[in-house]
Amino acid sequence: MGGRPVAGSAHRPQDIHKGRSATREEPVYELYRNGIVHGSILNYDNITVATKAFNRLLAVADWAVARGKEEQHQAEEPATWSSVGRQLKEAFGVLMEQSEGGRASRPSICPAARTSPAILSTSSPMSC
Repeated sequence: MGGRPVAGSAHRPQDIHKGRSATREEPVYELYRNGIVHGSILNYDNITVATKAFNRLLAVADWAVARGKEEQHQAEEPATWSSVGRQLKEAFGVLMEQSEGGRASRPSICPAARTSPAILSTSSPMSC
């Protein structure tokens, strides 16, 4: 390769630019997808290669989840003051209906009975 050096090329192994057309039987510790898939790298079954492959799989899964969340977020309509007001009005209406319905069906209980349920079960001189 002529011209300018590729960024970060000082940190790469020198054999990265070599072709891998010959069959290799020595153990490898890097992910060489083409060599593994096409059968030119045979001794890739070690914990290092498996861990690197699993790490890449998890990275793809994280990317897919993030992409789905981003699409879902973009599909939601942005909150406006009118939509917030409408939601508050609906929530307040539901709360009012529940409180009115609860008062009509709830029996009146003596204030002393509210603090001590045992008063209801025993005969006491207190009358409510």
